[in-house]
Amino acid sequence: MLGTASPVAGSFIDRVSDIPSHESTTWVEVASLDFHQPDAENVVAFAIDQPRSGERSAGAGFEINGWVIGRHLPVRGVRTISRDKVGPLYPLDVRRPDVAADYPDHPHAGSSGFSGWAPVDPKQGDWQIGLEAVLANGCAVALAVFRGRTDVEARL
Repeated sequence: MLGTASPVAGSFIDRVSDIPSHESTTWVEVASLDFHQPDAENVVAFAIDQPRSGERSAGAGFEINGWVIGRHLPVRGVRTISRDKVGPLYPLDVRRPDVAADYPDHPHAGSSGFSGWAPVDPKQGDWQIGLEAVLANGCAVALAVFRGRTDVEARL
């Protein structure tokens, strides 16, 4: 373009994620998924459908999908915690007729599903991300911990 500096050959950076994009690919691998024993006073049941241990995906994070049902209070949503950084609240807005069929006595079971994004710093190497449910009164209940690693591989 006229009036702008020429890009340096071989140094393209994706402005959205600051990850080299033409010469390399960032991979996120979930090495383990450890479930917390549900807090029986606050959570009836929960499940994480994705990711599973051993899954590997390209990018600077991974998608988390599942469902959770509160006992006495509805669950507002789920959020991630990584290195003392609390992520955004992902509301329970995914319809789950399978969960409603399994838990017919719980009025919120049919809309108990969630889908969220867990960002991972590609430079971090090994990482750990917690997942917690946030109840209608604001209390948080630990659900699981994801552990894994990132890797940047050169493209051939």
